[in-house]
Amino acid sequence: MKEEKIVHLSDIEHVLKRATMWIGSTKKNIVEEYTLEKDSFVKKEFEYVPGFVTAFKEIVSNSLDENLKTKGQFANVIKIDIAKDNISVRDNGRGISSEIVEGLNVPASVAVFTNLKTGSNFSDDSTSIGQNGVGASLTQIFSTKFYVETINNGKITKLTCRDNGYDIKYDIKNKEGNGTFVQYWPDFQRFSMTEIDEVHKNYLTKTIIDYSICFPEISFYVNGKKLNNSFKKYCELYSNNFETFSYENLDISIYPGEYEQVSFVNGLNTKRGGNHVELIVNKISYSLRELIGKKYKEIKPLDIKNKTCYIINFRNFTAPRFDSQTKENLINTTKEVQDLINDIDFNVIAKKLYKNDEMMFPIIETFKIKEELKKRKELKSKEAKASKKKIAKLIDANTPNRKDTLLFLAEGNSALSTFIEVRNPNEGGYPLRGKVISPQDTPLSKLMQNAEIIDILAALNLKLSDSSIDDMNFGKVVIMADADEDGNSIACTLINLFYTFWPEMVRQGKLLKAISPIVITKNPNTKEVKEFFSLNDYKNDPDFEILEVTSHLKGLGSLSKVQYRNMLSTLIEITEDDLSRETLDMAFGKDSQPRKEWLLG
Repeated sequence: MKEEKIVHLSDIEHVLKRATMWIGSTKKNIVEEYTLEKDSFVKKEFEYVPGFVTAFKEIVSNSLDENLKTKGQFANVIKIDIAKDNISVRDNGRGISSEIVEGLNVPASVAVFTNLKTGSNFSDDSTSIGQNGVGASLTQIFSTKFYVETINNGKITKLTCRDNGYDIKYDIKNKEGNGTFVQYWPDFQRFSMTEIDEVHKNYLTKTIIDYSICFPEISFYVNGKKLNNSFKKYCELYSNNFETFSYENLDISIYPGEYEQVSFVNGLNTKRGGNHVELIVNKISYSLRELIGKKYKEIKPLDIKNKTCYIINFRNFTAPRFDSQTKENLINTTKEVQDLINDIDFNVIAKKLYKNDEMMFPIIETFKIKEELKKRKELKSKEAKASKKKIAKLIDANTPNRKDTLLFLAEGNSALSTFIEVRNPNEGGYPLRGKVISPQDTPLSKLMQNAEIIDILAALNLKLSDSSIDDMNFGKVVIMADADEDGNSIACTLINLFYTFWPEMVRQGKLLKAISPIVITKNPNTKEVKEFFSLNDYKNDPDFEILEVTSHLKGLGSLSKVQYRNMLSTLIEITEDDLSRETLDMAFGKDSQPRKEWLLG
């Protein structure tokens, strides 16, 4: 057995060899996150290097910590410039002392940038961003060049580090003033990058905009442009409909959408959330459920949560704890979070949300859909019985290849009398008794009590509880109604029924309409025979005054065999371009006012 060799790595060697442990992945990761795009935040898929972003945050966090430590007296102006090959951060903080650090024999102004585990944020009661004393030195190690100027107590330290921290030079001179300037050139080769491209620039800018609302007392500048630090303006970057609630140490914004959370704790983006998010979201969901539940008793808090999005910004959160150096998941206990929000009345939040119709609509509509699906499941036993029902008036197609068959739904018994004589073997028919019941605002249980609906379901082997048409008993369905107002009404109602429950019939071209003429004329001069499919077309014909009406067809039963066969062959396809859910709801819904306005034009 080969004896294993024990190797000791220096801090720099360990950081570079085990980069993921210290700053996260140094390879490009494909993510779906919010980033800046023009003047708004857009959630999309893109590639970026997490470790590169972490290195940037570590430098900015030094300026943010200085602001926190001095309660906003210093480092209240932070200027960040992002070029293609370097990044610089300047603040008006107190600067870093040039006094010698005990045990290291180097000035503090040098040690904090060149030594791991060196800093001033090791207290468990700290509210600062950095707590482990490794951040700035990590950025320096992952740079080909790292330059610092920091002025404190009449002294300026100028520090230059090259080659990932292996070459360090510094100089200390007398100079009045204060502030810290850091400029670094990332080691792009270690980040699998060649430059700071637009993708990374936009993502870094988005990060700084996040900081601007976490630290509203700080004036942030990016490449010379001052950022707006209003929480409401920040929320507008995500949505144009939201409700905001601000407290001493907490901002909350809620807007409609599929559940997601954007959260911050003392300026840190807790991407994966944590107990602080769960507690607040649950309290709002339960409070809102008490209001919605008065009308919709079966609605659950989870139904509400799933249709709401949250922006949660905690400030002055004492001793935050995270599950990794990337600090994306807060692990403080629920009790610790609860102590920070005891002054918040979540009933007030719920009442305001409840009055926002755009907020409530997706919650209630989703609940209604779930309830409808529940009812559909209860219909399965009824549908099973209906599928075995023998349909006395069904004229079935007489061919084994069911995919090539057509079922003609005809208006009345008389319409099928000629059909039996002229049909082809692949054509079947069923006589309707009149206008089919509209599915709009009609409970499924009532639809299943309708004899014609049951017959249609049985004939076609379809189910109201299942939108699939894979096992449909006929290849296509043809609506065959008189060319008058009643016939058009029947046709529209059938189209509405099929599109509501089985939209794929329309999308796959399986829903057709037979066209029959209502007036047949002859031109006495030219002897030309014309067929008109509407009275309007007939009256608007340029030869209307001289046309002789040879046939005025009052219904399908009055067609000759030749005309009837022609009609069976004259089919038009109903397409989705002819329909819209809004049009169907307007034409057949309970509310008659929109329908009246539409008809009156």
